[in-house]
Amino acid sequence: MRIHTGENIFSCDVCKHSFNWKKTQTTDLRTHIGKKPFKCDLCKRTFYQKSNLAIDMRTHTGEKPFECYLCKCSFNFKSDLATHLRNHTGKKLFKRDVCKPSLNQKSYQMLHMRTHTSENSFKCDVCKHSSNWKNVLVIHMINLTGEQPFKCDVLKHSFNQKSILAIHMRTHTDEKSFNCHVGKHNFNWEKNLAIHMSFHTGEKPFKCYLCKRSFNVKRNLAIHMKTYTGEKPFGVMYASAVKGFLNMLAEKLPFKAKVVNYEMMQKEKEQKQLLEELNENEYSRKYFIRNNMLGCWDYVSPYEVEWDGRFR
Repeated sequence: MRIHTGENIFSCDVCKHSFNWKKTQTTDLRTHIGKKPFKCDLCKRTFYQKSNLAIDMRTHTGEKPFECYLCKCSFNFKSDLATHLRNHTGKKLFKRDVCKPSLNQKSYQMLHMRTHTSENSFKCDVCKHSSNWKNVLVIHMINLTGEQPFKCDVLKHSFNQKSILAIHMRTHTDEKSFNCHVGKHNFNWEKNLAIHMSFHTGEKPFKCYLCKRSFNVKRNLAIHMKTYTGEKPFGVMYASAVKGFLNMLAEKLPFKAKVVNYEMMQKEKEQKQLLEELNENEYSRKYFIRNNMLGCWDYVSPYEVEWDGRFR
């Protein structure tokens, strides 16, 4: 009945808060005196409540007792399951006061509101940089000092962000935690999974505003847009980097080959046209083969016939 009446008969002598359950009062008292009677045998962490110890044990055992009945995803916490279910139902409880879209978590709403208030609570002591996010300020300070506290144990590389180190470590472990639910493909990057899924769905969200063509990858749209500006999509540094590899590949081919680019092919084409115009002998190889003079088709290869004697 205390739930309905709202009666709080147990009060705390320290903070003057009142509670409707004795165990809640006991837990509150422990926070004042710093008593944590529940200890984890694995990580030695201590807790005020037995329920918190049970939650901590799930991180060690990997137990995820809360399962989504729609997609069979499982979670450590009931609150995470509730948040996940909103993604299926599309239910968004928290509305923004300034702009129209709503969000499915209160924490997201609080973070989003900072973009409207322009509140920069976190300021750099060295320069005048300020941010409304604490983690952005921490990264800024690391960039100023040049500190790279996160190190790779395999290659001894160091990074200024833990998330970048985690991404780097996937190259060593070959971890592929992003799975396609349609086929059996696995990916180590979320963006690669998103690109792969677009082939299944046919979705092409990146559209050209000039010719209305659409692409499933943003970089393909960027390359396409350079066809209008005349800008070359691949720079000189990129070409010089791959030229050595292509030369090595050309030497291993069973036929004669060389590395060329578009400009070289155009120049070669112009030179051939100039030689044909200057050639006074009308009985050229091209004329000879095209007209099957002396029955040459009987002893030349089909490739020579097709390509006017340029290739055998």
